[in-house]
Formats: sequence, structure tokens, C-alpha cells
Amino acid sequence: NNYIYEESLCSNNSLSSDQDSIDQFLYLIKHWISDTLSSIVIEKSSGKCIGIIVCRFCSIEDNSLEFSRLRLYEGEKWNIIQNFKNYLSQKVDIYKYYKSVAFFRVYAWFILPPYRGQGLGKKLLECVINQQLPEMVHLGCNVISGIFTNKKSQGIASSLGLKTLYEVNYTEWANQNNVVLTKNVKTENATASVMACQINNK
Repeated sequence: NNYIYEESLCSNNSLSSDQDSIDQFLYLIKHWISDTLSSIVIEKSSGKCIGIIVCRFCSIEDNSLEFSRLRLYEGEKWNIIQNFKNYLSQKVDIYKYYKSVAFFRVYAWFILPPYRGQGLGKKLLECVINQQLPEMVHLGCNVISGIFTNKKSQGIASSLGLKTLYEVNYTEWANQNNVVLTKNVKTENATASVMACQINNK
């Protein structure tokens, strides 16, 4: 629930006001997590989950099918977010850019507010890059990519070697596409970046 209220695109679009979109997000996140490519942070004293990063293995073979699924989503707000992500994905062809047949995509990355500022978010992404991704090299996957929607996440990703391949001002995109955003879009949440990096094959 915290993710729905605080993730930049969800917040900018008031996703929490659209129950169909909430239901669609919860359905999808459960499906993504079932891929077993997700990592979580557990608080030792309480056993509580305080952070998560959800990734998926994407292959060039099912790329066209993935785009076709976009129009099947439920919820007006969720569809707006997916249309924006689709726009960004079409601006950068990760497969062509890295000459790869597959890549790791970051779908969601979140730390509960009280636990931020301790390096946990960075540790999660670092774990994916240094531990999970190398295990996928034999499948032709040595690239990680994601859409990072605020300056904080962009800064962390950059510090771990991901570079910006395309950046867009979300407010400008919304205006051009007749999308009504919340009135209090924060400056640090105004741009979204497609970022990626390729690890050494050796």
C-alpha cells in the first residue's frame, strides 16, 4: 500500500483514488513476484518486510507480446502509467542497444519510509546486479534496465553503474497527452529515466 501512495508515477497520477487501478497493480505485483526474481529486506527484530525489489527476465522472443498486453490492463490511472512506460520503452530498444537477446528489468523498488537513509535500497539493487544478474549470463542475459522515476533512485542507480539512455519530463509528457496530474508534483519526481548497464561477460 505504501508503494501506491509514494512511488512517483503512482503519486503523480493519484493512483490511490482509482480502485480498479489498485486492484490491477496488486494482481500484477503478485504475478511478478511469483517469478522468484525478487528480493526483500526483512527487519531482524520483527520479521517485518521493509523493502523489496521486483525484477523480471525479459527476452526478445516475447517482446512484441508484452506490448500487446498493455491495452488489456484494468483501471484508468494504471493504464496512464503503463502508456507512459510504453512510450519510454519504445524510445530505447534495450535489445538493440546492448546487442542482447534478454535483459533483467526492474519493475518495482521500494523501501518503507521509516527505514530509508540506511543504504537498504542501494543494497537491494546492488544484490541484483552483483548476484542475480551473473546467474543469468548463460541465458544470454547480462543487462539490467529499469525506468527510474525520481532523482533519488536515479542517483542510486547511477552510483552502481547504470547510465541514462533516455530521460523525459513527466509533466510535459502529461500535458502533451491530455493527462491530468496532481497539482503538487514535486520537482524531484518530475523526470523519469530509462537507465541500464551491462556486466562483464567473462
